[in-house]
Amino acid sequence: MKKSIVMISLVLSMVSTVLYRTPSISGKISEMMAAPVSRESAWKYLDSQPITLSMPDELPTTINDPLLMAAWIYIYNQENPFEIWDGSLVSGRMLAEYVLNNKVPVLWSTPEHCNGNSCTPRLFCAEEPCSEKYPEVTSIYLTPTLKKISGAEITKLVDQMAHEIFHHTKQFGWVADTTYEEYWAFYVGAQVSQSTWTDFDSYSSTNIACLKLWFVNHNLQVYFRFDPYPQKVISSAILEAPNCPPPMDNLITASTLFANGN
Repeated sequence: MKKSIVMISLVLSMVSTVLYRTPSISGKISEMMAAPVSRESAWKYLDSQPITLSMPDELPTTINDPLLMAAWIYIYNQENPFEIWDGSLVSGRMLAEYVLNNKVPVLWSTPEHCNGNSCTPRLFCAEEPCSEKYPEVTSIYLTPTLKKISGAEITKLVDQMAHEIFHHTKQFGWVADTTYEEYWAFYVGAQVSQSTWTDFDSYSSTNIACLKLWFVNHNLQVYFRFDPYPQKVISSAILEAPNCPPPMDNLITASTLFANGN
């Protein structure tokens, strides 16, 4: 995977859904402000972790669940930066501080919010800057299926939370979701949680055949419902590539994927 270095302006279920609303026809999303979470109640999920963690001086007031707070603390402790598509640097600490500084509510989803899945509702705006016209802060929702995880499994929640915080930062602007954005959200989640469930190094995400192949090989074809690339990066994408070049264990042509209706 090609990775190129510039500091990023951060203003991310293994399957998440990003929901969009057109500002002109939608009302405010009602946000639930959090009740205080004690440090002790969050720390009980972290005291047996195999890595050294420390309690931040300040905790978000917009997280009202001890397990969600524990995942945020875990993310906060990930200080090592890593590069994303444009050479910018991201770290778990930066993502956690984004939630803290922007007072982003992080909640468990419900059937009414994200249909019980992990998702990040956000505004869709055809003309920028939307933030001046519609400055509302929307919530991040995490699937409640993760409520039953043990402290030893918290990296599963960390992965999803980092994924959704990345979406919330709107790295590509106030635009509809794309397969490319989802790829990088998965990448960010995996880097922050230090999970090894997926392979990124064998794929060039700017090659449309490789981008689609990554989702096929990881059983995530549901994301083919999105356009492949945001306008911000489409000029640098390889859109006519028939194949994803080696190294690959299984070569699948882009024409075959489209022929199968993906």
